[in-house]
Amino acid sequence: MRRADRKIKDQDKIKNILDSAAVARIAINDEKYPYIVPMNYGCDFDGAHLTLYFHCALEGTRIDLLKKNNFVSFEIDIDEGLIRLGDTACSYSFLYASIVGFGQTFFIDDPKEKAQALSKIVSHLDKSAQHKDFAYDDDALNRVCVFKIEADSFTAKARSF
Repeated sequence: MRRADRKIKDQDKIKNILDSAAVARIAINDEKYPYIVPMNYGCDFDGAHLTLYFHCALEGTRIDLLKKNNFVSFEIDIDEGLIRLGDTACSYSFLYASIVGFGQTFFIDDPKEKAQALSKIVSHLDKSAQHKDFAYDDDALNRVCVFKIEADSFTAKARSF
């Protein structure tokens, strides 16, 4: 990381970024160009390990590419707005906090684990549902693809005042 002064080491601050953001962008390997897709997510984070959970259709470009190569990059950010530090164009900046990482994707087929992952996604997006028990019937579970990214490494940084 070039700007070490912006690196976030505090695990609570990293958790806050994960909790505050709604979208993760996943860069999936393709033949010529990376395929980038924004997705809602849920997560598990214990300070040392980060697992991100996603759901999507059973078929499509992202599924085809992930089956060929399960190594991905990801990015999550929250923005806090534009700031002006002076009167020149170069005196503008942006307040933000972000997490960038690398990992491997794994498809989740076990119905119990799939249901738990889906509940993490819903609970992440709707904080009022965090302690709610969701029920998923077999038909619903069979109609959705659920996968996780187990992060091999990630860094967090922020520009703030």
